[in-house]
Amino acid sequence: MIKHKYIFLIISILFFQNHNLAQNTSEIRINSVTQNGNKINVNYNIESKWYIENNATLYAKKRGSSNWEGPLSSLSGNIYKNIKRGTNNVVWNVTNDREEFTGQWVFGIDNTMTIKKNIKNLKITCGLSSLAGLAIGAYGFLKSEDYYNQYQNATLNASQLRQDATKMTTVGIAGAALGSILFIETSILGRKIRKVKRTL
Repeated sequence: MIKHKYIFLIISILFFQNHNLAQNTSEIRINSVTQNGNKINVNYNIESKWYIENNATLYAKKRGSSNWEGPLSSLSGNIYKNIKRGTNNVVWNVTNDREEFTGQWVFGIDNTMTIKKNIKNLKITCGLSSLAGLAIGAYGFLKSEDYYNQYQNATLNASQLRQDATKMTTVGIAGAALGSILFIETSILGRKIRKVKRTL
């Protein structure tokens, strides 16, 4: 039977693959690294923009060495794409990968960022909704003007036409406002996505 050896002292640090982008888009901080039998638990925190998908991998190296080992396998928990914003935990089952693991080691997390797949669909949806809102607004204003012109020449149903004109003006204002807001949000989202893509 193989006798496994484990680490007794762990030093944790943080490193990025995309460190320049990470300052603005995603930030990872290792909170603690602990040993539980033959398993290493790495607790870390990740803060990223809502439209970013994080793909993290775990590395380790001997203290003082410049060579990282990994990405490590036999991992479970919040790792690879199974990552949420906030606190995450990844567990490394050491004995599945190696027979000996002694001395002082450093752990690091490498994070590859991509734009979430559903963001493109969201952008298209916002764009179409913006056009629909503007179209409804334009229709409301046109109908309001039509009702108002009828109201000026009406004798029997003048009161109803006046009410209809007011209602359609309200519809026009609401549609135009909604369409404008969605147009602005779509433009902002588009700029953010282009900015991130340039730096990925």
